[in-house]
Amino acid sequence: MIRKDGRTMRRLRKLRLKFGKPALAENSGVLLPISAAGVSPALLRAIYLDPYESHERAIIMSKLAGDDVVLELGAGIGFISTLCAKKIGSERVFAVEANPIMAETIRETYRLNGVAPQLTCGLLGQGDGEDTFYVESNFISSSTHQRSASATPIRTQRFDAGRFMQQIKPTFLICDIEGGEQELLDYMSLDGLRKLCIELHPHVIGNQGVSSIFRRLLNEGFVCDFLMSSGKVFFFERNSA
Repeated sequence: MIRKDGRTMRRLRKLRLKFGKPALAENSGVLLPISAAGVSPALLRAIYLDPYESHERAIIMSKLAGDDVVLELGAGIGFISTLCAKKIGSERVFAVEANPIMAETIRETYRLNGVAPQLTCGLLGQGDGEDTFYVESNFISSSTHQRSASATPIRTQRFDAGRFMQQIKPTFLICDIEGGEQELLDYMSLDGLRKLCIELHPHVIGNQGVSSIFRRLLNEGFVCDFLMSSGKVFFFERNSA
């Protein structure tokens, strides 16, 4: 018997990836269109060989509750928002993605899985307007920070973070915005949030930037769950006391 997550299955996946052209992969019951636009070779391997977003997946499966309202910043290919929608319903899940190249891939992921979270193309910031967004060849590394000389600058729509949060009233924020997290959390209201899953990027914002995020969250009554956290992905929960 070949286990789905065993070594033999992993070897078979590697062979298929090397000699074939798989159009779909399945992670945690979510179908992903790995031949779609925006899926780089590095991302394809991560998805198809199954370490993709493993820390976030573990947090969601353990901590996401039926009464949560999810806001995901940095939707990528739509995997995390799809996973959340399958668990608590599409009407309770909202996703934001700044890279317009990824929009159709996200919608295809939703279509494949029969879900329909509300997707907003743009980014959150101070006031409505436009911002420069730097698109990397490996699209999931794209950011409001220029992280390489080869990054392509584009203009993307900016939505006022305060109004966005008031309209959605999320209880669970999932944030992976490749270094934009410090600037955003410096001024974004966290009222009503009970849970926060955030990937930090010290190689982009530095140790001071990471420390400022921890300080802000601790001052607002959040506690870091280090047992649920792993690598650069941290889970915070509001201290009910």
